Amino acid sequence: TTEANPDADPDARDAGDLVAGLELALEGRAGEAEERLRRALAAADGKPGTEFGDASRHLAVLLAADGRTGEALRFAEQGATAGNPYASNIAGLLPERSDSEAWFQRGAEAGDTAAMDNLAHIFEKRGDAAGARRLRERATRARTEVARGEGALLRASGKGDDAERWFRRTAHRGDTDAMAMLGLLFKERGSVPAAERWLRAAAEAGNSSAMSDLAVLYKQTGRLDEAERWYRRGVAGG
Repeated sequence: TTEANPDADPDARDAGDLVAGLELALEGRAGEAEERLRRALAAADGKPGTEFGDASRHLAVLLAADGRTGEALRFAEQGATAGNPYASNIAGLLPERSDSEAWFQRGAEAGDTAAMDNLAHIFEKRGDAAGARRLRERATRARTEVARGEGALLRASGKGDDAERWFRRTAHRGDTDAMAMLGLLFKERGSVPAAERWLRAAAEAGNSSAMSDLAVLYKQTGRLDEAERWYRRGVAGG
């Protein structure tokens, strides 16, 4: 019998295979996660829309971590075409891609701050400091909106459960800023494993703010090598 995760989404059972698949993936239960996400896709019956696009994005992340890059790219493209604004960034992160910049550009245009960070890193490497600065400023403005939004206000007023539900709604779509806010919320509660899972998911997608927060978490919990690694990645822009 599998023990219930106390930090899992309390609404996951009602939300169905999509949310359950993402939660399982975050816990490292890749096989179960893939099964649930594929079921979510099948239930969507190939019709472009929120659940179809979101499940495609999450499957792309899962398959990329397993080294199945060809299949991951197919699902990332499928997710982007179906309207998930965070899927293009995943396509750009896949190794040995000659078109990463185009994918990050597409993600940045859709408002994905992780894609903005990744695109800024490309600009910096080729010497376009002004272009990189504009992208990072745009990402900062977008994150400021999240930090001043309803979820953050709920968190600040002590309504942690309501804030969690608010952030989960967009985190479940692949929004790395919402993932990072969830991570910080769990950190405040003392739920370090859950905080690490959400912050790491955002950081691995290229979210530079989450990289810094993850480095701090590792430092505070005595994992100094990991702290230094993520601090350096954050400074280097990914």
